[in-house]
Amino acid sequence: MFLKFVLESAFSLNPIFLAEQNLEEKFIRKRTCNTCMAVITVRIDEETKKMMKEIKVNWSDFIRNAIRMKVQEERRKNLAKAVLINEKLRRKSKGEARAEEIIRKYR
Repeated sequence: MFLKFVLESAFSLNPIFLAEQNLEEKFIRKRTCNTCMAVITVRIDEETKKMMKEIKVNWSDFIRNAIRMKVQEERRKNLAKAVLINEKLRRKSKGEARAEEIIRKYR
């Protein structure tokens, strides 16, 4: 038991072991991070690129948020269209009693 502890301690203090372990952790973090997001390429002209460099903005985050907002906007538009179509397709009652009147009748 003591020998195992001494070996593990000596092994874990070895600088080569620590460097390899650190590289492995970085690789795992980088690998898992890359798998959680898709990559999109955007082409812009040189003048726009120069103007972007002058401004201190996280452009990746800005574009991500812009895309997310546009998707939400389009979903709201589609939902509004669906509601309008549903209202047009709904059938109006043909002189039948309303639900409230039927309930009051049988109370």
